[in-house]
Amino acid sequence: MRGRITRRSVEALKPGTKDLKLWDTEIPGFGVKVTPAGRRVYVLQYWAPGRAGVRRTLTIGAHASPVVRLRNGIEETRDLTPELARAMAREARADVQRGADPAGAKGRARAALKQRTLAILSAPYLEECRAKRKATTAAEYARIFKVALCPTLGSTVVDAITVQDVATLHHRLRKTPIQANRTVAVLGAFLNWCATRGYRPRGVNPCGDVELYPERARERFLSSEELGRLGEALRTAETTGLRPAPKDRKRPKSAATTKHRTKTWDQPKPANPFAVAALRFLLLTGWREGEALTLRWDAVDLDRGTVTLEDTKTGKSERALGVPAVTLLRRLPRVDGSPYVFPSPDPTKPLSELRHLWNAARFAAKLDSVRLHDIRHTAASHAIGGGLSLYVTGKLLGHKREATTQRYAHLADDVQKRAADAMARAIDAALDGSAKGTKVLSMRRRARARA
Repeated sequence: MRGRITRRSVEALKPGTKDLKLWDTEIPGFGVKVTPAGRRVYVLQYWAPGRAGVRRTLTIGAHASPVVRLRNGIEETRDLTPELARAMAREARADVQRGADPAGAKGRARAALKQRTLAILSAPYLEECRAKRKATTAAEYARIFKVALCPTLGSTVVDAITVQDVATLHHRLRKTPIQANRTVAVLGAFLNWCATRGYRPRGVNPCGDVELYPERARERFLSSEELGRLGEALRTAETTGLRPAPKDRKRPKSAATTKHRTKTWDQPKPANPFAVAALRFLLLTGWREGEALTLRWDAVDLDRGTVTLEDTKTGKSERALGVPAVTLLRRLPRVDGSPYVFPSPDPTKPLSELRHLWNAARFAAKLDSVRLHDIRHTAASHAIGGGLSLYVTGKLLGHKREATTQRYAHLADDVQKRAADAMARAIDAALDGSAKGTKVLSMRRRARARA
């Protein structure tokens, strides 16, 4: 269908079962099509320069949609009208006559944009994370991209991610506020990486403008009585064994599968002695679980009571061991062919985790709310409670920055309070004793004077 393209002719077009096109009688190849959904789109068809037989279709834009145009060197946004579409079609035909291919250039630009989406660029970013960060950190970054970022922003060009996009994602994860905050932090680090590679403007990061959810640090410390119950549970684990914690007990998938299990499948049995020793070692040192499980004999100097860890969360770390921890290591048997202090059944590998033993022990000790990481808090509380400074406590725990140990500053205040109480009581007792002594002395002098 041919005719002059005007506002009246465009708006008079009715959608059908397929695209309906109206070709302009003034500019060759300039037309408007109406989709079955009723969308009116201006197009320009032309023969690609230097490529005989190749016909291109350039999409100019949808009718009445906003377009950005330069006017006197200043960008302005205008609605796309038939007159404006005709002017843009003339410009495009002039470019074609000069040997350009506007539709091809637009397609190449679109393909280039697809290579700059979050999902595409996350692959080289995570690869760099695996080379520069700890394996556990890189794995956590990859998990966040897989479960949170790629499903929501994966198809978005990184340069187009806005504060609204980040705020919407953060709000969607509101039921897990700490995870929501971590997701925004990872996204922020990724966008900074994109800026250094030229995919985004530098100094502009939408994650910095999103208000994070408040976080409250969990600081659970085991009392001496609770440590006694845990020690009793570990002694039971070494001898008769502990029943698995309820969360770790196997449940039959169906009644039919129950008969295939032995009667003792869920009964207590002695735990792996290396696992029990590793858990005791954590209690005595306050180390991170991964540091203890991957400890190698060549890093241990039992005579000096020190350990040199070449690769920890905070880099190389020198740790001092207390006498009970050294005694525990001296009593451990060394497995032939294994470099690890706490080897797994496969001597070439260390123990992988202590979760099942820890769950069973804390359930037996009635410490259901205690996490394995709370052992670290307990070690810090006993260190500071014994009068050690924050600096020394940080060295024992492997903290790189004193600010990390500063979270235990209130424990140091408790030590000072007890010291102040002890000092004041001693002086108060001396004062009371001095007053009584003076009174007794004066009575004796008067008695001697009367005699």
